Amino acid sequence: MMPSGDLLFFSDQQLQVACEVVLDMSGEEVSPDIVFMETEDSPSEDDDQWSMLESSPDSSHNSSSAELDQDESVSQEDLFSASEYVEDIYWNLRATEERFRPKPGHMDHHPQTLKNIRPVTVDWLTRITTNLGLDTETLHLTINYLDRIFSNCRSVNLQDLTLIGTTALFIAAKHQSRNPPEAQEFVPQGGGYTKKELIEMEWRLLKTLNFTLSAPTSNNFLHIFMSICPVSETTQNLAVFLADLSLMDVDLLVRHDSSKVAAAALFIANYRVNRENWPEDLERFSGYSLEDISECVDTMYKLELLHSELPLQAIRTKFTKSMSAVQCCSPSSPVCTASIYNSVF
Repeated sequence: MMPSGDLLFFSDQQLQVACEVVLDMSGEEVSPDIVFMETEDSPSEDDDQWSMLESSPDSSHNSSSAELDQDESVSQEDLFSASEYVEDIYWNLRATEERFRPKPGHMDHHPQTLKNIRPVTVDWLTRITTNLGLDTETLHLTINYLDRIFSNCRSVNLQDLTLIGTTALFIAAKHQSRNPPEAQEFVPQGGGYTKKELIEMEWRLLKTLNFTLSAPTSNNFLHIFMSICPVSETTQNLAVFLADLSLMDVDLLVRHDSSKVAAAALFIANYRVNRENWPEDLERFSGYSLEDISECVDTMYKLELLHSELPLQAIRTKFTKSMSAVQCCSPSSPVCTASIYNSVF
């Protein structure tokens, strides 16, 4: 049973409230005539491409709780556990990851309001993926698509943000999941846009992304690192939590490659839970020394401190049942202060 649309989707009223909040901080007006992008073609009902973009009518999807053990796809685990290939996979991903990073200054040609509201967008997309039982990689791909779209289009209409976000998630789910939800499950029950508009937006986003949907994510690299250096379930959950949390900070994603974000997340988790330094095996395998990731570690630590004080808690809530580390090893606890890292760096 699909959850209520009010629980899943960012309604126009909620968007207006969020805009008012960020407008109070920025003092900027929302221009109603900003357009998302110009496209030459979009599929019509009679176009063969229309039916190709829709989910299979035979597909079915059962929602489940987002616990880490159930969250990752079997294919990804099998891929990264193939020890004879994992090094080649890693360096191939490293060779291509820079191409998929958000462009520096890519938010400058959008209203400041969009950058301010981006964390809200990540938060409600996290809620959707959790409610639909989609895996963590789907969320990471969705945010990657959004940042690439923001990088490549001249402006984004805030009124279309809900449709753009859920369409990006729809694309990521079909790319990543063996049995993705049907298109109708991404249409809010209370209105806002129709299934036809979702499919039309899908076509436009695919063109903007140049139909390139596979992208190296910090989630990919994190699972590679944990296959090389196995860690406890608590450490693993905390590392995935931190990697998810990094999606909230677009500046962090612009400055640091996904592999470095993953290394920083694993270092913080491993040090906080086990008091262990950056393993030599991982340093040799990853090519990153502790000094190489120190800036990213510092940024991620500050992001976690900031996030713990914000009302946007969908990522933390996602891990509530499966990760005691979020509660017992919060960054503000006495054993997790910045002084820990001073002795390391």
